Amino acid sequence: MNIDRKKSVNLLLIVFLVLSIWLFSSFLAAIVFGAFLTFIFSPLQDRFTFIKDKDYRSAFITFLTIFIILLIIYFITQSFFFKIDNSINTIQKYARGEITTCEGDFLCDIVIKFDALRDDITAQRYLSDIFNSKNKSGSGFLENSFNIFSKFILLLPDLMLFLFLTFLSMWYFLSKKLEIYKAICKLSPLNSKDTKNLFKEFHNLLKGFTFGFLLTAFIQAIIAGFAYYLANIEYPIVFGILTGLLGSIPFLGTGLIWMPLLIFKVLFGMSTGIPYFSDAIIIFIGGVIVGSIDNIIKPKVMANLVLIDVYFIILGVLGGLSIFGLSGLIIGPFIVIITYNLMKIYFKMNKANGK
Repeated sequence: MNIDRKKSVNLLLIVFLVLSIWLFSSFLAAIVFGAFLTFIFSPLQDRFTFIKDKDYRSAFITFLTIFIILLIIYFITQSFFFKIDNSINTIQKYARGEITTCEGDFLCDIVIKFDALRDDITAQRYLSDIFNSKNKSGSGFLENSFNIFSKFILLLPDLMLFLFLTFLSMWYFLSKKLEIYKAICKLSPLNSKDTKNLFKEFHNLLKGFTFGFLLTAFIQAIIAGFAYYLANIEYPIVFGILTGLLGSIPFLGTGLIWMPLLIFKVLFGMSTGIPYFSDAIIIFIGGVIVGSIDNIIKPKVMANLVLIDVYFIILGVLGGLSIFGLSGLIIGPFIVIITYNLMKIYFKMNKANGK
């Protein structure tokens, strides 16, 4: 009877564990990134021992993290707004006749060239065709633009929920990390030594991911900024930094910066007659190099720290991305590491048993 009852309890536990995983699967990315931020800022807990209560200390570190992220965003946006303000002043001076050229200001040149299109009949007809054209569903350019903008607005609540759950997860993991560690060790079917080795490998994975991310972003920012400078792009340092930061988005991240710059360079050159081919080639080659770096350096750094062939780490990253999305950057290699270490434990047990 006791055996049957134990089996029933085990069955119920498995069922509700599966239901819980299914329930939390929608927030998997937020939980993973919360754990990643916990790993980065966890050493601060030893620095802020003047806050005795563990929950308050975790909350303080979480709010400090939010403040640092907002500070970075502020400095980046402040730089953009400063440049835009200067451009507006230049445009106003040009409109008042105080200056005869844009003095090399990028946005001012754009405004003047578009203003000149008002007298170009061919350009007017071309723009009219664009705005009045309809796609297969019968929607026009303006309607499609409004739909895209509406979808972006509707995504804001999801983004706010993601950020809230990320920082809530960070606070929880900081506050309960010791209890979580003890619970996993207690539930693990492995012995204490093997469980600790798994935690050590996971720690090295996160360490490699963090170092790889920072190193990759730094190299991408330098290469991209230098390419933008050679291609005569305004504000190459700002665009280079943005390229490095967005490089964390696999495959497309860096392209969100250099592709629009490339397209604009070509269109602007074609409309003004300014030579653009060599600049466009530089941006394209720089963009391809920068986009490829992320898929080489980061897996290599992670593989060196966890002592696994880089081939399997790359497969783990790509497989994780295809199944779990952005959070697969960590989940994919983590599954590979678990599998690799379980295989080592299995072979060690067989060797001990003389098999």
